[in-house]
Amino acid sequence: MENRHPKHPFEIIPSKSSLKPEFTPHKEGWIHFRPNGSFKHWMKKFVVLDEKKIRIFNNQRKSSFYAIFDFDQATFTIQVRNIENAWELILYPLGHKRHFHFKTYDIEDWAKCIFYHIKVSDGYKRDLVQGIPDYPFWKYIGISDHQFRTQAETGDIMLFQGKNIICRMQQIFTFNEYDHVAMVLKYYNGKIALLEATLENGVSIAFWDDFFKYNWFDLYEKISFRHLKVDRTESMLISLEEFLHKVIGKKYKITMKKLTNKIGKHKFIEEDGYFCSELVASAYRVMGLVPNNVSTSKYWPGDFSEKKTLDLVNAQLGPEQIIDDTA
Repeated sequence: MENRHPKHPFEIIPSKSSLKPEFTPHKEGWIHFRPNGSFKHWMKKFVVLDEKKIRIFNNQRKSSFYAIFDFDQATFTIQVRNIENAWELILYPLGHKRHFHFKTYDIEDWAKCIFYHIKVSDGYKRDLVQGIPDYPFWKYIGISDHQFRTQAETGDIMLFQGKNIICRMQQIFTFNEYDHVAMVLKYYNGKIALLEATLENGVSIAFWDDFFKYNWFDLYEKISFRHLKVDRTESMLISLEEFLHKVIGKKYKITMKKLTNKIGKHKFIEEDGYFCSELVASAYRVMGLVPNNVSTSKYWPGDFSEKKTLDLVNAQLGPEQIIDDTA
């Protein structure tokens, strides 16, 4: 059996920005946009073309997300047509019934730039016609399993939306779509694992490969990934490793005393059991990422989602990205 806690097990992966990208021009500006359909009206949106993606926002500050088209996630084609005496760019995701119209004064330049991004994308190279889901995929930021494995680093967050009635009740009770949270561990050998606390297994480590091996994806409506943007220092990772040695094997425990405890602990005090979000918050505590004046038992899974503003110390969580389970 693989040693789950070898000496210095965690890997710091070079950022993607340090790698030399293929030529993909950056372009952004206001564009009129609408999906196909006779009742769909034109909407003025701020559009950003970068990193083989079209991101659409409701404002120029890019603080209000509207839609995204990821050319690495699916195969797209484009067409420029004169419709009702106006030139429009039409974006077609192959294998899906919807298509999308863009209209602006420099539509030809937009078309050339979009073509460059499509041509160097995985969707273009691999012909991912079958990879597009039935739901409105453009409303969600997606990530392939390959991209996840490449980007994942220790400390990243995984959010789960379960299907059963208990999960549904917790989602309603906490006013959030997620009912479970785990933290990513990245080993030197490339293995990805999740630190989590569950009723069945207590505090344990689940390897990512097992989600495919045992069809664990079927238990969830969706699994989302949030990358932790932080300087992962050696002392931070050593503190986390020491924490793991203390908590692995502890039981799952949630009590009213925990939930009503509002006072934080300035130093880590070992508990005899944890529930999932308390465990992740405690791991963040020993890594120096969450304030000491808030009890880790006050965190719920939804507190790690985009809908909540998580107060982190010199760190930030990236956007939610739904993981494609078709590995």
